[in-house]
Amino acid sequence: MNPDWDQLSVHQLSEGLVYDTQAQAYQCLFCSAHFAAEEVFPQADGRYLTAVGAAQLHLSQAHGSALQGLLTLGRKDAGFTERQAQVLLEIAQGKDDRQSAAALGISPSTLRHMRFTFRERARQARLCLAILDLALSKHHPKDGLVPIHKGATMVDDRY
Repeated sequence: MNPDWDQLSVHQLSEGLVYDTQAQAYQCLFCSAHFAAEEVFPQADGRYLTAVGAAQLHLSQAHGSALQGLLTLGRKDAGFTERQAQVLLEIAQGKDDRQSAAALGISPSTLRHMRFTFRERARQARLCLAILDLALSKHHPKDGLVPIHKGATMVDDRY
């Protein structure tokens, strides 16, 4: 599955799963795995999981977590460097600053500064979304968008 990232809510992205109403199945955002809503999934230990439970188990086993899956999208999509991704994964483990900093090979003050920077980026992102929502809500598709002509050779997201 290649999800349309623009159409997913923050909650769906945070879950790492999306419910496909057409297929009536839960789908992993990071691979093509899907779990039919009406199916029960047996496990090796004799337990049975619902589709949601099986999808969550898949997410943890195949991708580590939704956070790890999102961070593997890379800088172009997620906006974080590999080093920033390492710091975020370390912070997510809930250790104190000294333990996390030692594991990363940085000082605790550097870790605190990076955490502050992440919070600033989150604040800016929320404001940016609100501003763009307001600015683009009056945009009508017919106002300036034209279909891609047949001779276009370099078609990308900017086109």
